[in-house]
Amino acid sequence: MHSSRESVLKDVQRITAKYGFGDKDSKWGIKVDRSPSYGGGLGVFATRDFKENEDILVTQPYAHVTDQNYCDGCYSPKDVKKLMKCSRCGFVSYCSKECQTKMWPIHKLECKHIKGILPYSDPPHAGMMCLARMIYTHRANITRNGTLELIEKLDDLWTKENQMNLPLTPQYVNNIPIYMQEPSGSTIPVQTLINYAKKYESHKLLFKNVRNTMILPLLGFFNHHCIPNTYRDNDRGGNNLDYVITASRDIKCGEELFMDYTGTDNRIEKLDFLKTFLHKCLCSTCREINDTGSKEKYYRCHSCNGRVDIRWKSPSLKRYHALCLKCGKEYNVEELEKKGNIIKSNIKEEFNKAPLEIKEMMIKLYKEHFHVLDIFLAEELDHSLDKDSMILLNDPFVFKRIQLQLRHHYGPRSFTAYEMFLKKDIIPKLVKINPDLALYLISSFTTDPKPNLSTLFSNPDPYFDLSLL
Repeated sequence: MHSSRESVLKDVQRITAKYGFGDKDSKWGIKVDRSPSYGGGLGVFATRDFKENEDILVTQPYAHVTDQNYCDGCYSPKDVKKLMKCSRCGFVSYCSKECQTKMWPIHKLECKHIKGILPYSDPPHAGMMCLARMIYTHRANITRNGTLELIEKLDDLWTKENQMNLPLTPQYVNNIPIYMQEPSGSTIPVQTLINYAKKYESHKLLFKNVRNTMILPLLGFFNHHCIPNTYRDNDRGGNNLDYVITASRDIKCGEELFMDYTGTDNRIEKLDFLKTFLHKCLCSTCREINDTGSKEKYYRCHSCNGRVDIRWKSPSLKRYHALCLKCGKEYNVEELEKKGNIIKSNIKEEFNKAPLEIKEMMIKLYKEHFHVLDIFLAEELDHSLDKDSMILLNDPFVFKRIQLQLRHHYGPRSFTAYEMFLKKDIIPKLVKINPDLALYLISSFTTDPKPNLSTLFSNPDPYFDLSLL
């Protein structure tokens, strides 16, 4: 077993060296090695120091598919560039002759098949099309962004419980030779296609929607962490097929490089995603949740304003109780959930059309029942709550809650998007009602110096957890 693992490592190091991996003098200054964080599996490590916001790796997909609203050669959307469809199949779109020429070595192998399918059925499934493109890319000997040999070395990330729910089942994979119009007795064994399907499902990345998918073999060796030291970006306004890995903080030589596999900073969505996969995140939040069975709830303790969570009372029996994490007081789970559901439902359905005094009562009931860090206000203000009504409440601690909720659940990077929302929808009107609050908000979501507004939060509501001020 040990010699087999070492053989895989040497193979991966040999292949990735062709793409700039290696020692500190290599193109990228990173290498694949054994990861102590993941039981001796493979991981990516820095072989030199990186500064915060320094690009670590720039790569493009080995295979990808797009929908008709994006250029297949550079992922430019139709609202940015005028797109033209392939004159033969009428399905794949391009923004320029250059992009069409770039993709022709692959598209020429699928064009007639797509043309033959479209009059009689829906467009080919994105997964099946991407798998076929993996094979076409291999046959065309296009190796600038990886190889099938490298893809074979990637781990299957699906848990045993989810293996039966793979979107691309073995039976479905059997249709790929038909889609590709492979001759009878194809040299591609069905099991090989199933293995590629597992790699695809484990490592595919989505861009904008489920039909825009890509597989990037070089990224597949980065392990997951909920608090990663890198972030990924393929929306810089140039060629959107460039996938860039950037340092999210200063990184020292020898550190393992982690990515967030989930694509979301929302902790609840992240946890749901990770349940599907084999990886067990090692960040403090995930360790606590795994150890305690936490349901990530944020109710308010009536005794100390601390957070009340629902978690195991008896881990062996999987019995739950509601417990204040600050003072240890216990609550009835059903009562908390029932009352909380009613409060949030009323806000969603009635807040926007209610008189101001009823709005104030709804928010008061919400504050009484939910902890400061409950994410509901931040999400609903972005989605459905009437912005003008929230401004008219003129409540600094409503907006303070939203700020704290975003930082806790989504992380500091969410502030960039929220700053744009504030400037457009909130600040121009709020400045007329409460200029100090408007000034504080705009500075809170930027790197601007914070104004000295000591009186703004001098009188918190009685439900606020003062330890968070």
